[in-house]
Amino acid sequence: MSSTARRRTDRLLASLDPLPHPRRLRQIASYARDLTVSGELRPVLEELETRGPYERGLAVLAASAGQDVEWIAAHLGDPDRYVRGHALRTADSLGVPDSAYADALGDAPATVRRDLLRALAAGHRPALADRLIYTVRADWGRAEAARLLPGCGADTVVRLLPDLFPAVRGFSALARKHPALLLDVAARDLAAQPAGEREQWWKRYGHPVALAAPADPARVLDLLTTHPPLRLPQRLRDRLGLFAATEPEHLLRFLLTPLGRSVAIGGYVRLPVLRRLVAALPEDLLLAYGRAVGDHHAALTLLKALPPGRREEVHRAMHADRSGDPAADSSGDPSGDPSGDPSDAPSADPSRLDTELLDVLPREAARSRARRAARHARERGASWQAVAQADVYLPPAEVREGLVEATRRSSAEERQAAWRLLIRNAVHSGDSAAVLAALAETARLRNEQHPVRSAAVAALSRTPVRLLTDDAAPHLDVLVRDALDARDTDHDIRERLSRLAVRVLEAGEREDEGTRDALEDWAVRTLVRTARSSGEVHLGGAQYRCWAWPLGSGTRDRVVGALLPVLETAAAKGDYRLTLALAGQLQPGTYQHPELGELLWRAARSTDKDTAKSAIELWLAPPVGRGEKVARLLAEDPETAVLPSVLSVLTTARTDLLDAVLGETPPAGRFVEETPWQLPVGRHARGWTPRQHRAAARQLTVTAADDELWQDDRSAALRRLAELPGLGADAVRRWTDDPEPAVAEAALTALARTDHPADTLPELLALAGTDRARIAVYAATGASRHARPSRLTALLADLLAPGAAVKVTSRKEAVRLAALRLPRPAAAGLVTDAYALPDQHGDVRAACLTHGAPLAGTGTGTGTGAGTGSDDRIWRMLEDAARPTADRTSAVALLRVPPHHLPEQQRARYAHLVRDVCLARTDDRELLATALGSLQAWARWWPEAGDLLLDLFTDPANRTTWRAAGDGLLAGATDPATSGTVLRALRHLADDADTSADPDRDLPARRRLETLVDGLCRLTQSLWNGPRPETARPILREAGALLAAYEAHLPQAADLLVRGLELDETLTETLPDLARLLEGRPVLAARTADHLHTRITAYGTPEGDPLLLLPEADALMATGDAAAGHFAEALVAACGERLDWPPSCRLRLAQLRVHPVPDVRDAALSRETASE
Repeated sequence: MSSTARRRTDRLLASLDPLPHPRRLRQIASYARDLTVSGELRPVLEELETRGPYERGLAVLAASAGQDVEWIAAHLGDPDRYVRGHALRTADSLGVPDSAYADALGDAPATVRRDLLRALAAGHRPALADRLIYTVRADWGRAEAARLLPGCGADTVVRLLPDLFPAVRGFSALARKHPALLLDVAARDLAAQPAGEREQWWKRYGHPVALAAPADPARVLDLLTTHPPLRLPQRLRDRLGLFAATEPEHLLRFLLTPLGRSVAIGGYVRLPVLRRLVAALPEDLLLAYGRAVGDHHAALTLLKALPPGRREEVHRAMHADRSGDPAADSSGDPSGDPSGDPSDAPSADPSRLDTELLDVLPREAARSRARRAARHARERGASWQAVAQADVYLPPAEVREGLVEATRRSSAEERQAAWRLLIRNAVHSGDSAAVLAALAETARLRNEQHPVRSAAVAALSRTPVRLLTDDAAPHLDVLVRDALDARDTDHDIRERLSRLAVRVLEAGEREDEGTRDALEDWAVRTLVRTARSSGEVHLGGAQYRCWAWPLGSGTRDRVVGALLPVLETAAAKGDYRLTLALAGQLQPGTYQHPELGELLWRAARSTDKDTAKSAIELWLAPPVGRGEKVARLLAEDPETAVLPSVLSVLTTARTDLLDAVLGETPPAGRFVEETPWQLPVGRHARGWTPRQHRAAARQLTVTAADDELWQDDRSAALRRLAELPGLGADAVRRWTDDPEPAVAEAALTALARTDHPADTLPELLALAGTDRARIAVYAATGASRHARPSRLTALLADLLAPGAAVKVTSRKEAVRLAALRLPRPAAAGLVTDAYALPDQHGDVRAACLTHGAPLAGTGTGTGTGAGTGSDDRIWRMLEDAARPTADRTSAVALLRVPPHHLPEQQRARYAHLVRDVCLARTDDRELLATALGSLQAWARWWPEAGDLLLDLFTDPANRTTWRAAGDGLLAGATDPATSGTVLRALRHLADDADTSADPDRDLPARRRLETLVDGLCRLTQSLWNGPRPETARPILREAGALLAAYEAHLPQAADLLVRGLELDETLTETLPDLARLLEGRPVLAARTADHLHTRITAYGTPEGDPLLLLPEADALMATGDAAAGHFAEALVAACGERLDWPPSCRLRLAQLRVHPVPDVRDAALSRETASE
């Protein structure tokens, strides 16, 4: 290296040393551009390259600014993350050739490879990605190859995505670049899944489907309709707005499906979505949706989405046939109400008031319903509160006098309720004059008890601002004065008054200036009064909206200006609580009033450290001028340098001031709460100069060497010390043999956190046979991510070599690292060689099988089963573990490999190995139980597995694994390809006529049949991990029909059949058959009817449409039979409970109460349709 380049580099470094990090970056860029013009850049880069991490970081910045393409290309795979990252970020803009990426990928460590693949996936080099993806798949497997897919061309994605789809981990980029192709593959993969596995598919792939939805929303809705999940994934629920905007009709038809209805009832169809549907769709579809959601809150949300003028009409139409009698019309309404609204027909409790519905309906419609409810309440002698609840919705002129009189009742609890109702009545009227009249009454609250006053203030705080006029200001002033002057006032009252004031100011910003000046003046006065009263500020920003201050800068200035005298008065006494509270609620990161800023500066110099800390944090919150403020602060009080808000600036933007905390010993002072204080070290340390790195190292070394400190403090210092660029490894090595075990272990762990972890691998792995192997090998696992595969192969081979003095745990980890970090051929060689060692420990062999199985099929994807040489070695190892003579540990490890760990093409072959273990180890019941548990996952690729499960489940001599075999049968019960085995098992057990009761066994065949039937019934319970009930009902009906032929198993048949019923148009054919089957079995018929009732009324997910169920009840009643009568009673009761007992249900119930069968009469008489 020339002396000229050396001198020039020294001068450059000297000129950069005193500069803060951001200025240093600008300076090096300017300097590099100048050297490029003079042609002297390369010698300086080469000189910087020979020095430490700081200088190498400057070199890559200079090369980028000077556009040295060759230099950037040579550092794409640099082991230094900072250098590599900057080179990759600038490579595309500088036109680095494709060959540089290919060269960098050769023998690249895992971290480097991931960065390169990420850059290619995000870049604009599809041709290069198309070439490299095959090599990556062969060497590193499908998961690594899948990282490249977003950067590939469409043709390559079409070819490879079906094979790589299960291995994709991050779908965002792929969905952004190839959404249509992603949806194509997802649709095919979903269709290929057995019915019982589709729920798991949606849980795993719901997110990528949602990501691709903007490209083809209709396609996604089709997938949800044809192969629905049990519950709509969260990401797809977030797409409902997109579906409403692009495919409104398609979305609404989806919402009419069972899944869509559960989404609506769950409250996930928000108001904005429904407003889009209302604007785009005809009324008949909206009515269908309204009828589908019934009386759930979703129906109210639909009404809210409609224009107010249409709500009454739509509500009537939604409930036009809720009576369940298609012949009923308004003329036949037995209520005698001229409105003829079937939803208003007399119900179980005529005085019951649906206030949520009345709040949504237009006022006149609400008043009509409220007037009827009030009348019924009075007729029943209900309490005044029940009547007043309805009076709330009537015109104030009619009810105000009574409500005002109620506010004078003797009971405080009654006065509380009365004030709430009086204000609600005024608000519901929408009349500002009514609200003003209610406000005038609040003058009487001065001498009220606190609970009464608090209830009135709470109701007023929710009053819409549009109903408040300037005339209300005097009354509000009186209310605020009385509330704040009261001896028993509290935080809640102050908060609610402040909240109303903030809402007034917020509304003022949205309206024409000057419309409510008096009211806005009241709002400002109220904020000042509450601040003076409590020493607190309630502005609704940080407290109520967490992150968003609701007012604009003009109103903020007005509020702050009004509060400044109060703040100044308190500050003069050294009390800055109001200042801090106000500043904390004004979005300090984006807004700071100048005079408030000066108050914060005064507070920052307070002698109270908590006040000073909070003030400094708020004062430094605005990004503009933060560096200058820190300099001013340090000049005033150097001790503040250790505060997090100050330190974050020192370590990033004002590194020129960092020396304030880099003394020989850690800083001390009033702000140091933890002893000893330690400098935070992280990625930002790359912006410090070597001189600062050395100073930080000396300080942390002092802390780490202090044996009087807690071990946790010393360990933390070692972790920070290790992260210092260029110094970490040498600095912590001295403590790897420390007599304190915790310190020594912390030092070993810290070795993997240095800027060159790969260099520490040999010394960490050298401890694999010692007592510190647990920590050393753990640290080596992290360091291995940074090691070149060629070097790592040799190190792991030494650990796995015959006769190596290495602990079993260390060898197991070495096997895992080989499979994880090495190219597939090399990994297969190391794993199979370790497995084949004659005296190898069983646990190590098990690790070889667990981590080696995914290596089967090293990426060619041909599915031939022969594959490469490494394939053959892996398969020979797996086949050896499946031999009858193999040890149990190996066999168990083989069985515990899940299917998704292997490529699709290899799963059938592996399933045969599972089969071999099952067939060869029938004498080992414990192992067989494990095998049967695995067989459930592998049965899809071994169709004959059902025969084995059937034999084991029905064999009376098998008393150990029959339950596991039964679980395996149930796992395939919903799949048409395997459900026949369940029916064969039921028939086999039902044919067993043994009725003996031995001392230790009681009807084993029957007990196993009952267990299988119970498992089938549980399939309809809609559990998170279970299949959808719709997929289970066919097998339940088939199994029930089979057992119905056996008198002894009629109870089980009834359970299956009632759960398998489709509560739709086909009920006319199926339910009478079930009733005939149970004739003569009244107890069983009643129990089965209870199951039917439960299905129809299930909370949250009721089934069946009353319009279809009630006519079926008529047909069942007409027979006069006991079983049919029980079913009819269950149908009528369930529909009556769901519809709140309309006339048609009460009429049918009355008929059932005179049924010829006494048990049916008793059941009908026990149903209560109205409270007495």
